[in-house]
Amino acid sequence: MQKTIILLLLIITSCVSLPSSNGDLNEVVIVVSPEDKSMIKFITDETFHKHLNTPQKEYYLNVKYVNPWDFNNVKKNKIIIIISIENPSDSTGDLLMSKFINNYEVDKMLQLKDVYAKDQLLTLIHSFDAVDLKNTFDKYGDWLIDEIDTYKLNLLKKNIFKNGKNKILTKKIMDKLEFSLDLQIDYKEIKIDSLNSFAWVGRGYPYRWITLYKTYKTKYSNSTIAWKQFEEDIGIFIPEIKISNYFRKTNFKKYRDGKVRVLNGLYEHKESDSGGPFATYMFDMKGSNELILITGYVNHPGHEKLKLLEEIENIIFTINFGD
Repeated sequence: MQKTIILLLLIITSCVSLPSSNGDLNEVVIVVSPEDKSMIKFITDETFHKHLNTPQKEYYLNVKYVNPWDFNNVKKNKIIIIISIENPSDSTGDLLMSKFINNYEVDKMLQLKDVYAKDQLLTLIHSFDAVDLKNTFDKYGDWLIDEIDTYKLNLLKKNIFKNGKNKILTKKIMDKLEFSLDLQIDYKEIKIDSLNSFAWVGRGYPYRWITLYKTYKTKYSNSTIAWKQFEEDIGIFIPEIKISNYFRKTNFKKYRDGKVRVLNGLYEHKESDSGGPFATYMFDMKGSNELILITGYVNHPGHEKLKLLEEIENIIFTINFGD
């Protein structure tokens, strides 16, 4: 990716002089003039309105549109995107963008960190017209989403283990399964079966479970086979759980320098007569025919659950392969 098109720039400022960033971690503030908004909203909606059914529809990112003259009210928010289209011109969005262009080389897209507040991600998108903007999002929209996801995970990581880690449980899983995770201090062992290379841990309300086990790559070679095999595996390891046929989704998430396959869906728990969403992450054991499957389950009836799933994802991505 050429630096003249997209430049990821870390602005080094005095952290002491910057206030903490505001706003929800899942909120994206798009600063755009009313004139430009009417042309770009369908583009940004297509990019940012990805959702997950938990079973209610929850958006990974909630978009809030703000006028340029209100920028001072949101300039300390966590995630900000400023968009300006040159043609047709306007006197508000173009003026705001020009202040950045005078200080930075903004070709198509420029990403800055910690400009007005600590732990802030600010993206500038400057286009000639609506067609040019659409081409930019077609080419770099996925990159932008990945950068926002990475930013969110890094911020979560700062707080997720603030009360400590359950190192004893982590070590026990490593000893039994030869791979493990960093776990929050209040995670407890539910079941560890070294013979079948399976572990099940969890924590209290709102309820979160994590299961870990090894399997063979041939059993999960494609999406159709993977779903069928996953149902069979869970039926053996945790028979009181049933995997629902509704809202199944297979996708990929950025992980380190590559991506992992993820199964998203819903489960039912017979004993509690409830359930919720789950996400299963598949880690390829390079140099072997084995695959590691780690699943996070959330049970929080009547409340949003996506943030809890994202918290579990952060834990899952601490995986230690034992090497």
